[in-house]
Amino acid sequence: MWREYGPGKFLTVVDSYIYNAGVPDRETGSVDEHGWYGYYDGGLLELSREQAEQDGTPLTDEEVSDLTLLCGAIVYEDFYGFVDVNYFESKDKLEAAWKEIEAEEEKA
Repeated sequence: MWREYGPGKFLTVVDSYIYNAGVPDRETGSVDEHGWYGYYDGGLLELSREQAEQDGTPLTDEEVSDLTLLCGAIVYEDFYGFVDVNYFESKDKLEAAWKEIEAEEEKA
């Protein structure tokens, strides 16, 4: 299990690292409307390690092991600033989820 972030906008410490890692590969939406989505295509371990070093708290062995298996993530931030991150082990599932989000955004 990954370390909990504690009360606040993130569920886990790794979620905060991914969110704060910088500009995603793709993005859509707006927190002022239906929410913002960011698509991260791979490199989650490297992004998390960089943020962990800046934070002064290294990743746990379990976090490193899990992040090694992941191929990407989709980050969602709502109007209130709360963040949810969905992680994917399959590029196909990552792409399918992103296409669903884009389709929903086009309807909005």
